[in-house]
Amino acid sequence: MYQNDLNYNASDYSLTPYSDTVNATSALADKLESLNKFLIQLVKSETVLCANPNARYRAELTEWYKKGLLQLPGYIEVVEVLPKRYTYAPYLNVFIECCEAMQLCGRGIEWRTALQAPEQRFDCLNDMSAAQVFARLVTSVWLQCRSPAVCSAMYRLKYEANKRYDNYCQYVDALWLQSSRLIVVRLDLYYQKALAHTVTLEQVSVDINQLLLCAPYAAEFSGLTGYIVKIEYGIDKGIHCHVTFFFDGSVRNPGCHVHHAKSIGELWKKVITKGEGTYWNVNAQAPNFERQNCCAVGAIEWHDLKRRQHVQDYVIRYACKPDQIIHLKVGRLVRSIRRGVGPKRPVIRIGRPRQCHDVGNSRI
Repeated sequence: MYQNDLNYNASDYSLTPYSDTVNATSALADKLESLNKFLIQLVKSETVLCANPNARYRAELTEWYKKGLLQLPGYIEVVEVLPKRYTYAPYLNVFIECCEAMQLCGRGIEWRTALQAPEQRFDCLNDMSAAQVFARLVTSVWLQCRSPAVCSAMYRLKYEANKRYDNYCQYVDALWLQSSRLIVVRLDLYYQKALAHTVTLEQVSVDINQLLLCAPYAAEFSGLTGYIVKIEYGIDKGIHCHVTFFFDGSVRNPGCHVHHAKSIGELWKKVITKGEGTYWNVNAQAPNFERQNCCAVGAIEWHDLKRRQHVQDYVIRYACKPDQIIHLKVGRLVRSIRRGVGPKRPVIRIGRPRQCHDVGNSRI
């Protein structure tokens, strides 16, 4: 009999949509995602500031400005609600600084009204039209994002993300060398809606540390071999965590992975955060992932190269994405992404050695 899995009831985990706090991504969250994409496109563009009247540029510039003008109110709204005590990705930091320098935030400007007459000048915009404001903002952001300092910061960010991705892939491969079957458990850990935007990065870090300190003693973590934790910021959920735990499949019941995730989520909710936290059980969505051919949860055998690739593509790669990582402007450094300690040496087993296979960037 497997440990800690006696009370499993499959009917308790029928698929249900997200709750109101998690289900539909808020409009502001969509705007933040749109802003990040806009900034990447802006920095890559060579024609945004082009004054060349060549006909082949006209349509592109017209479409670019039309799209940007329509989205500008949402972008400014995002800047107004982002917590000022944190720093974000370099391009987003530049956009925030440019908006503040032009005093576009907190002025009560009815941007949508202004955009209905893009050539009309407004006293509240320093006698500029909305089109002129947008052009000046875009120019300022484009120039600063291409400065040596910002380019260097982006290079370091991408370099560290790629290096971390390779390191985490090797770490997870080492876990599979130790256990031929791993049970992958994933949760999103966050806080009740009323508290989501008052919880600080320091408090989340303390709570996550407390959860990990339970691992050697709590029955919920029996058979744990490794973990990956990422702390990030979202407008809809505030500061929250994406956690992935790896369990030894010879210790825990592979058919009860949804129960494993729920037991850890309840520990977070009732013990660690004393009722202030909540969670989303990613493993409960396994049938949906199966239909979409992207399942990276549940029991995964060492020789199941397809699912192991899914772990690299949908778990590790997302964890290493630098887009939503935040840092404190002042105060002690908080680790926004971390993993467990890998096995010191592979376990030598009796019998025929395993054959090596290529999975992504790893050879296993």
